[in-house]
Amino acid sequence: MAIGIETLLEGVGITAYSPELSESTDIKNIMMDIIYGVIVAPITEELMVRGFVMKNLSRVSQRFGIIMSAFFFGVWHENITQFILAFAAGCFFGYITVKHNSLIPSIIAHMAVNFCATVFDLFDRFGLETASDIFNIFYVLLVFAGIVLLIKMLVTERFPYAMPEQSERGIRIALTSPLLMGVLLCHISSAVFAIIQESI
Repeated sequence: MAIGIETLLEGVGITAYSPELSESTDIKNIMMDIIYGVIVAPITEELMVRGFVMKNLSRVSQRFGIIMSAFFFGVWHENITQFILAFAAGCFFGYITVKHNSLIPSIIAHMAVNFCATVFDLFDRFGLETASDIFNIFYVLLVFAGIVLLIKMLVTERFPYAMPEQSERGIRIALTSPLLMGVLLCHISSAVFAIIQESI
């Protein structure tokens, strides 16, 4: 999926920055990557983004909280490709958090996504191209099933609606929040700096 987005961006002349990933085949490094990527990162990111950011932004409205926390989650990844994927995933994670009134479903979904990404990374590290191709087909089928289910969900159960007065104040509150603007500015600046460094 990420490779497809990078190919589309390159078609219009944009080189997508990708963060440096560990290429180590040492078992200790691999175990640390798995523990961090599949367990630690999903739990800490969901606690921070859905547990703190979305909860606070949802005081404006739940819809605003879901969309803005997904935007924040995308920017947090600091590159265009992952922004697109993380924004879409963030909307889904936010929706299931609100629907179930719990972070557990979004943590489990986040772990599943990161598990797939970690498996891809391990296939690449060890040069297992045949296994990678098979897993890629499985992953594309899984993504397709996810898109179908997401469309079905959006048709039958929409994001929570905002009251008219909530809609009017949402962006105004976000733009006047120094903490939110500061964090977004830091992550956007980091991404721009990384893109400039990549181009040099």
